[in-house]
Amino acid sequence: MCRWWLCAIALVAVAFGDAGTGASAFDDPPIQDCDRLAAPPDSLPDVPGVAFDAIDAAAAVAACEQAMRDFPGTARFAFQYGRALHRAGQAGAAARLYEWAATDDVAAAQYALARMLQTGEGVVADPAEAERWLRAAAAQGFAPAAEALANPPPTAPPAAGDTADDGLAALADRFDGIADILDRLSRDAPRSRFDPLAVLQPAGISVEALTAWVGTNIALVPYRGSLRGARGTLMDRYANSLDRALLLAELLADAGHDVRLARATIDAAAADALLAGFAPPAPDEAPAMDTAALAAELAAAAPDGVDPGQPARDGHDLQAAIRTRTADLTQALLAAIGELPGDAALTSHADAVAALSDHWWVQVRDGDGWIDADPSAATVGALVPQETLLPGDLPQALRHAVTLRLVIEVWEDGRLREDTVLSHRLVPADLIGRPVVLRQVPLGTPPTQRLLETTDPVAAVLDAAADAWVWQPELTIGGEPVVDRLFTMRGEVLPATPETRARLGLDDGLFGDLGDRLDTVFDEPGQQPPEAPDDATGPDGVTAEWLEIAIEVPGEPAAVHRRTVFDLLGPAARSASGVPATDFGATERMRRGLALMREVDIMVSGGALAASFVRQAMARDGADLLRVVAPLLRSPGGDAAGDLASLPRIQVPLNRYALLRFSAPAGGGAQPYLDRPNVALTWQGVDGTGGDDLRATWLFDIVANDVAIPGDGRLADHVAQGVRDTVVEDALAGPAASGNTAALHEADRAAGRTWVRLDPTDPVALDRLDLPVDARAGIARDLAAGAIVVAPPAPVDTASGPQVAWWRIDGRNGTTLGMSPAGGAVLTEEAVLTTMQGVQVGGCFAMMALTISGGMGGAYAGAAVCVAGGITGAVAGGLGGFVLSSTSSLIGGVIAVLAS
Repeated sequence: MCRWWLCAIALVAVAFGDAGTGASAFDDPPIQDCDRLAAPPDSLPDVPGVAFDAIDAAAAVAACEQAMRDFPGTARFAFQYGRALHRAGQAGAAARLYEWAATDDVAAAQYALARMLQTGEGVVADPAEAERWLRAAAAQGFAPAAEALANPPPTAPPAAGDTADDGLAALADRFDGIADILDRLSRDAPRSRFDPLAVLQPAGISVEALTAWVGTNIALVPYRGSLRGARGTLMDRYANSLDRALLLAELLADAGHDVRLARATIDAAAADALLAGFAPPAPDEAPAMDTAALAAELAAAAPDGVDPGQPARDGHDLQAAIRTRTADLTQALLAAIGELPGDAALTSHADAVAALSDHWWVQVRDGDGWIDADPSAATVGALVPQETLLPGDLPQALRHAVTLRLVIEVWEDGRLREDTVLSHRLVPADLIGRPVVLRQVPLGTPPTQRLLETTDPVAAVLDAAADAWVWQPELTIGGEPVVDRLFTMRGEVLPATPETRARLGLDDGLFGDLGDRLDTVFDEPGQQPPEAPDDATGPDGVTAEWLEIAIEVPGEPAAVHRRTVFDLLGPAARSASGVPATDFGATERMRRGLALMREVDIMVSGGALAASFVRQAMARDGADLLRVVAPLLRSPGGDAAGDLASLPRIQVPLNRYALLRFSAPAGGGAQPYLDRPNVALTWQGVDGTGGDDLRATWLFDIVANDVAIPGDGRLADHVAQGVRDTVVEDALAGPAASGNTAALHEADRAAGRTWVRLDPTDPVALDRLDLPVDARAGIARDLAAGAIVVAPPAPVDTASGPQVAWWRIDGRNGTTLGMSPAGGAVLTEEAVLTTMQGVQVGGCFAMMALTISGGMGGAYAGAAVCVAGGITGAVAGGLGGFVLSSTSSLIGGVIAVLAS
C-alpha cells in the first residue's frame, strides 16, 4: 500500500513522465473538490479559487489526493496538491510536485517552484535555477513571474566607473539570449533515462508492472558487487542482479512500497541459463537532437562574428570520423599483434557463471509478509533468501570503488621515503552528476590580485610558484571540499587544522598573519613574497609527488595506477643506489610549484552515461555560466570571482569522452559495458619554462578503460574498444595536441613505416628499438607488467618534432590503450600571454590553468573568472573581447557535448 504523499508523487510521474509530454495544465476533467479547495484565484472558470493563506490544508490535501487517484493524468491536480501540501507544512513534498507540474509547463507551478528555490524553503536554494523557472513562466505570459524578473531583489549599486559601455551591454544581452536557448534544452531533455520517477509513466506503479519493466529494459550481465547503483543502472541499461535490484527497489520505493534486498546463491545450471538468455536492453526511445536546427538558432542568437553552433553541425562528422579511424587502426593493430593468446571468449564461461551465481532480487512488504519481485524469476524459480537487507545498508565490501592518494617522496637522512598527503575513497555509484576535482593550494603566497598589480606579473607568478613552502591538497566532490593534511617543502606532513596553520604562521585563512604585510609587499618592483617563518624552513626535501589511483573490485586485488605530478630526480637516479641529496635551484623549484598548481578533473565511471542526462546537465551549467557573466559585463568592475567561483564545474572534455567512446560494433554485435570502474583525467596547468611567456597546458589522460563484451565478444573486440578510446582522446585534444598513439601510428602508416610487436617474454626486444630513454622506460614497465606492446622502431616525425607513443595490449583479455611517456595521455599547449592596458592576462596565477581554447573543447570558465574578477581597470573593449572569445569557446564545447 502507498504511503500517501509518495503514492501521489508516483501518480504525478504517471501524469507527466518526460518533460513536454503531459497534458495541458487545465484541460479536462471537470471541476473537483480539489479545485474548489486549492486552486489559485482566477485560475479556473467558475471557480473563485483560494488564496494560499486561506487554504484549509487538511481538507485540501484529502480532496487533491483523491483527485489524483481518480484523474492521474491531470496536471492541475498535481499543482493544486502541491499547494495543499505546501500549506500543510510539507514543503519538500510540495516542491517535488511543483517540479513535476513545472516540467509540464504549468506556469503557476513554475513560479511557485522558483520562489521556493529563491528562499531555500523545502529545497536547496538555487538562484540560477529559480531564474530559469521564472523565465519559463514569464514566457507563457504569467504576470507574477514577469514582474519578479523585472524587479529582482535589490543589489548594491555599481561603484564609480563600473558601468559598461554599449558594446559590453549588447554582448551581455546576446549571452542572455543563448542562455534562454540552453535553458529550454535543459528543461526539454527526456528524463526517463536518468530520473526514476519518470519511469513510472510507461511502467505504472504496481509491483508486477515495475518488475516487468526492469526485466525488459535492463540487460542482465555478469560482474561482482554493486558498480552502478540505481541511477547508473537506469542510465546504462546493462547491470548485474545486484545493481538491477537496487534500481527496482528505488522504483518501488518511489511508488510508495516498503522494500528490501534479498540474496541467495543459485546453482551453476540456473546461472548458466541466465547467461544463455542474455538479451540486449530495449532501445532508447529518446528523440534524436535536431543539431541543424540547434546550430541555426544559436547562430542567430550569438554575437556578431561568433558561431557557437558550429560544433553542433560538426558533431555528425566527428562521430563518422571516429568510426572510420577506429576501423582502420584496429585492422592495422591486429595485423601488427598477430596471434593473441586464447583468442576465444573474452570472459571465461566459468567466471561469468560464478558472478551470476550470486543472485539478488527485491522483496516487497505485503501485510505482515514479503513478496518477491525478481525479473529473473522465470529462469531461477522461487528462491529462499540467504540474506536480506535494506538498500542503504549494502556493505562497502560489495561496492566497487576508486581510492585516490597523493603521495610525496622526501629525501631525508640519506634515504628516500614516501608519505601520503591525501587519501579518499570514491564510489562510482555516488558520483553521478558530481564533478571531482583535485587541486593543491599554496599557503602563504600572495593573492592573485596582488600578483596582477605588479609591473611584471609573469615573473611574480613564477617566483610565487618557486617560493611556495606549504601546500594543502584539496579534493572537491560535487562542490564539497575534502581536506585532511598539508605538507611543507621540508617534507613534514601535518594535519590541516587551525593549530597547524597557527604554528606555521597561517592561522588566518589561507594567508594567516602574513596578511598584514601583503598591503605593502608589492608596492615596489622586484619585491618578493614574505619568507616562511624560521620554524617551518629547513632542507628542501620533497623530490617527487604522484597521484595514485587504486581501482577496487569486490573479490579482486586492487589495480594501482600511478601518475607523476612532478619528479625532480627521475627514474634512473631513483633506481641507483645512494641517491644524493639535491640542492634544487630556482628553475627546479619553479617547475615543482607550477606542477603542484595544476588542477585535475577526475571522471570515475561505473557505467555509460545517458546522453539525455549529460545534455541536460551541460545545457543547465552553460546557461548558469552565461547568466553570471552577463551582469559582470554590464558592470565590469564588480566582484566576478565571488560569483563565478560558485558555478558548477563544467567538464566538457570528460563528458564528451564519456558519450563518444561507446557505440555498438559495426557488425551489429553487443554493446560493450563496464564491469569495473573506468577512470579518465584532465590536467590543467601553467608551464613557465618558455622564458617571459606562460603557457596553459592541458593533458587528457585515460587511466583505466577496461570493458566487458556480453555474449561471444572476443579479444579483438576489446582491442577495437581500446583503439576507439584512443582515437576519441585525440579528437578531443584538437590539432595542437602531441603524444597521441592513434595519431602517431596513422602518421607512420601514411609514411609507409610499420610498427613492431614486443613480448614480455622477449627480454631483448626493446634493445631493437631506437627510442629515447623516457619512452624506453615506459615500455619496459608495460612489458614487465605482462603486456604486449606495439611500438614504432624510432620516434615519429611530426610538425612539432620527434614524438613517441605505443600501444599496450593485455594479452589475457585484450584491453588496449595508447600510451606515451606521460601515461595514457595526450598533451595540448596554448600560449596565454595577453596584454590589456599594461596588465598581462598571463599573470592570472593558477586561474590561467583554466584558460579556454577551441583545442581544449571549451573546458572551463576559469579565464572568465580571472579576467572579469582579477583584472581591474582593463579596457572595456579588451575585457569584452577576451570574455567573448573564452566564453564562446566554452559554450561551443557545451554544444559539442549536446550534439555528441
